[in-house]
Amino acid sequence: MSDYEDAEQVEKLKAFWDENGKLLISAVVLSTAGLFGWNWWKGEQRAYAEGASQVFEQAVDAAQASDLTMLVSHHSTLSTDFPDSPYVTQAGLRLAGLYMQRGETESAETTLRDVLARERGNLLEPVVASRLARVLSYRGDAAQALEVLDSVGDEGTYAPLLAETRGDVQVALGNTEAARAAFESALTATGQSQLIDVRLVEMKLADLGAAPVVATEAETP
Repeated sequence: MSDYEDAEQVEKLKAFWDENGKLLISAVVLSTAGLFGWNWWKGEQRAYAEGASQVFEQAVDAAQASDLTMLVSHHSTLSTDFPDSPYVTQAGLRLAGLYMQRGETESAETTLRDVLARERGNLLEPVVASRLARVLSYRGDAAQALEVLDSVGDEGTYAPLLAETRGDVQVALGNTEAARAAFESALTATGQSQLIDVRLVEMKLADLGAAPVVATEAETP
């Protein structure tokens, strides 16, 4: 290659760099920044999840020790510092359970209402609704308990659980036929049989004078 051709190639390289150099540098910088940002975000997500898990473990320990003060504190921390964590709901359910153990039924209702509002449209909505309905029925407000159950679709995974709860509420209202129908539905509904005690539901039916109902295979533990 001649000196002229060498000089021409150098000039072309200079022209290319003048035109595209800044763009190439920006691309490298943005690529590096993007990788750093992704790693930072993943690290933050991991730290968030680990932090929520640690607080939840403390909440579980407090619940097992029946330490209401500490459980309230840990639940508050989860709600404030980790609002997007599913542990908020889990801690709330434990808090409501402890309130019930202590006979503080109004606090249990308030807690479950807050949890239900949080879980609307989510997977655990039927579970929370069932527990709230039982608390309301226990407090003598079975009619409102039915309203809570009516606000949740009774099809799918949790159908047996919701049907049994509905049956118990109907018993509290003195509606024998409606209770019988609900218990029968609990035994024949398609869902997770582990969510109900089949033999206990059969006993409830027997107490109402109903003929035995054979649970489907899907419901048999």
